[in-house]
Amino acid sequence: MKIYGTTNSLPVTPKNSVTKKGDTNGINFNTLLEEQIHNTVSIKNNASPSPIELNNETETNFRMTGLAITESTLDTLCSYGEALANTSFSAPELEPFISALEQNTLALLTIKNELPANNSLTKLLDNLATISYVETAKYRRGDYNA
Repeated sequence: MKIYGTTNSLPVTPKNSVTKKGDTNGINFNTLLEEQIHNTVSIKNNASPSPIELNNETETNFRMTGLAITESTLDTLCSYGEALANTSFSAPELEPFISALEQNTLALLTIKNELPANNSLTKLLDNLATISYVETAKYRRGDYNA
């Protein structure tokens, strides 16, 4: 049941009510609900973080760093794929690729969080970080142990 407010509510009286009409010591549900709704609305209104504005030079530096890490991550993923295809590699020999992918994933997410949400590079960084994370998670849970 969704509660949208206190104005359009139906009065509910239990069949076996033990409270007397004159008893005002109990908790008034409508008052409590109004207080909670008011507190929630005031928190939402007060907690409007302003986006970090970057100047063009800073944003360009983040973009260039993001592109360099993207290229490095793609190269590592390609090398990792070739190593997986090579049957002479054992699972422990894949560890350097996994370590590099984990570091790149962290770097990609760090750069992504510094860029504005409407930046075209943000989605690319997020997608590549996801792919990289999935590959490392598959290795860590033992998918490639024979």
